[in-house]
Amino acid sequence: MGRLGKCAALAASMARLRSGLRVLDRRYAMRHEPGPKAPIKVWVLEDGADLRVELQALIEEEDDLVCPHAFATGEDLLAFLNDNLAPDVILADLGLPGMSGIEVIERVHRVAPMTECVVLTIHQDNDHIFAALCAGACGYLPKTADAEEIRAALRGVHAGGAVLTKQIARRVLNIFTQRHSPQWDYKLTAREKEVLEELVLGKSKVEIGASLFISPHTVDKHLRSIYEKLHVNNRAGAIAIALRERLVEG
Repeated sequence: MGRLGKCAALAASMARLRSGLRVLDRRYAMRHEPGPKAPIKVWVLEDGADLRVELQALIEEEDDLVCPHAFATGEDLLAFLNDNLAPDVILADLGLPGMSGIEVIERVHRVAPMTECVVLTIHQDNDHIFAALCAGACGYLPKTADAEEIRAALRGVHAGGAVLTKQIARRVLNIFTQRHSPQWDYKLTAREKEVLEELVLGKSKVEIGASLFISPHTVDKHLRSIYEKLHVNNRAGAIAIALRERLVEG
């Protein structure tokens, strides 16, 4: 084949590749098109009886949220989880009788890695925030949060974000500045570091794509590579390692 023939063949191959990528992006968009969806199933973990009932009620007020079960202890929740389908989201207190909320979150993520956890607590110090995020929490709210903030957090983590109030986010930045340099070289590319930084900021896949001018499908590809390199299987684990090892700049 002459030089012109090779160039033509290469051009045709590139055209097929671009066409294939467009098809993949269209398929991704079709899978994520808005349409009728099942309500987000939430479980509440709160030892205070009055607050537990109040939280369950404020969740049930919305058509897109449902709270079929609420628990006073982590032991009760985990025992129920062993014999039943996991919820989409767990709204959990940290200060509980018996097993702590942080230990509950860790155990939930071992047996139900697709379940997201949002913390609702009186504790706003760095140690509790860091421990909760490392355990796998994707949201952290103070108990002063109002009903709309709580419902928005439940929707946010279910949509793929990490939800922090402005005050908590500032404390997360403090954690960044106080942590040491990375102990390991995880071989993240420059683009993967950008995606990880956006992930730590609480952005969903679609928001990360818009911020970095890449498609959601490409974001998905980078996330899979990040998870593999960090030896985690979800964004909560990636965020925890990013915080602990200071893999992105605060």
